Amino acid sequence: MALQIIIYSMITCMAVSSALWFPLYRSFPVIPFFESLDLLPFWIHYLFTVTAVLALLLCSFQKTNRKAALRIFLVAIAFSMLMDQLRWQPWVYHLTWMLFAFIIYPPNEEKKVLNWIRWILALIYIWSGLQKLNISFIQINFPWMLEPFFVPETDSGLRILYILGAGATLLELGLGVGLLIQKTQRISAYLLIVMHLLIIVVVSPLGHSTNYAIIPWNICFSVLLWLLFVKSRSKPFEPLRSLKSSHSVKLVVLFFGLFPVLSIWGYWPKFFSAALYSGNTISGELYLSDQFLSTLPEDVREKANPDNNGLTLNQWTTKEITTAIYPNKDYMIRVFKKLCEQAENEFDVILTIHEVPGNFSIDKDRSDYFCSDFESGNN
Repeated sequence: MALQIIIYSMITCMAVSSALWFPLYRSFPVIPFFESLDLLPFWIHYLFTVTAVLALLLCSFQKTNRKAALRIFLVAIAFSMLMDQLRWQPWVYHLTWMLFAFIIYPPNEEKKVLNWIRWILALIYIWSGLQKLNISFIQINFPWMLEPFFVPETDSGLRILYILGAGATLLELGLGVGLLIQKTQRISAYLLIVMHLLIIVVVSPLGHSTNYAIIPWNICFSVLLWLLFVKSRSKPFEPLRSLKSSHSVKLVVLFFGLFPVLSIWGYWPKFFSAALYSGNTISGELYLSDQFLSTLPEDVREKANPDNNGLTLNQWTTKEITTAIYPNKDYMIRVFKKLCEQAENEFDVILTIHEVPGNFSIDKDRSDYFCSDFESGNN
């Protein structure tokens, strides 16, 4: 059951964000991990995407060739992610790691597979809470999430909202820890399911109508929480025992528990460290000339600030590709350089990057970039 849920969640997420995987007609640039991959034809993207989806479908319908199909999927999705860094989305990373468990363990060790997934879930929530322990989330991101439903009109209302934001991040951190404690696993799972349902409402047309690709991902996590921590008929999840009895679980703890520490200094991707909507990532904003703005799709143009033609990279990607921008400075600069190649004049495109704020401040250092900065000899 868990395998089917993960497979169809991955396929649904990819379908919702189809422009991410079939990028031929999208306006947002395709930026590969290695610049040399930019020379490959576009049909390579289609090849890897179709191969990954077909492998997942084969895995879903056939038990005998399941491991072989999953291996093909892992190879295809890995190469596909190298072809476009925007595909380094948290849901791609999380679901792929969950599918990896079904390769490592034989079919008769289902309990170890489920424990692998339980560890991933718990560590994601722990780090998601830790990433949100900053003023930027409490004073900006959390109020933004509630904006379609509640906007405080007084200072006291605003203070209450900030307190709720601080409580929300501590609660998520605590619920992640609760999944690792037998006595609190069930109640933690229930509350986390409620959290996922609220997130779905926030990004749906009922809320901000943005980043639709994370809706199937949130549904998947809700169902997995229900199956693995609430309705599970096996023995209660014993984290320490599972860690001692399976060396493979140590790999999960390494990638989901320890490597995210490196994201604090920029040595590990923020999106692989549960930092989505955390307020703890860099952001990029473009300022476009009227002429350049007119070349973008109409629904993207509508997101631009009419006063200065300002358009955040995240607004662009969530509108056109239904995914969040990959929060990496080098990546954003490479996107900007691609746009400069399309520009006719030096000031058609200007990029401003806002650095990660401090934990106790919403102020962000900013850097401005002009196309002339990357002309031959100035790189």
